[in-house]
Amino acid sequence: MKILIPQAEACGYRNLSKNIMQIIEILKYIEENTNSAFFYTPNIYIEAKCYFFKKPFKVINAKTKAEVENTLAEIDKLSQDPNITGFATIPYEIGYYFQPKEIKKSYLDNTELSFYLYYKDEIEIIDSQNLHFDEIEIIDSQNLHFDEIEKYFNTKNHISNFELDITKKEYVEKITKIKQYITE
Repeated sequence: MKILIPQAEACGYRNLSKNIMQIIEILKYIEENTNSAFFYTPNIYIEAKCYFFKKPFKVINAKTKAEVENTLAEIDKLSQDPNITGFATIPYEIGYYFQPKEIKKSYLDNTELSFYLYYKDEIEIIDSQNLHFDEIEIIDSQNLHFDEIEKYFNTKNHISNFELDITKKEYVEKITKIKQYITE
């Protein structure tokens, strides 16, 4: 059942549900606001939540070993405040800074760690059970052409013929080996 939304109808989206409009509004917000983010958790998980991070009060970037160490110390202090939360992008290569052996500086030239910090009131938590992307397939199957749908949900692009390059047994063996390395 489609829910008609007055503002959607005014924009020509008569057949879009409240659900699709919410998803489009989130994506538009992210597109228009630097450093905002949306983390979707599939609704296959019980009590799954999505996190919509709006405007960070601070973004901390670090490239050198000293900057990374100072940033991590600053994050440790900030994490004590219950009103502050956030997320980080930490490239794999940052880990080389913490190894005993020195690494060529040129290898890390383009590597940057970033922390995005938000006050809790700048984060919207959405129950994943309330977001349904399958409606987009219904719209697509009816050949309805809505600019916003086509812009944000290009349903013509699908991964097909997807197959694993290892067996389940090999995968489990490799994960077990990684876990052993971690415990050493």
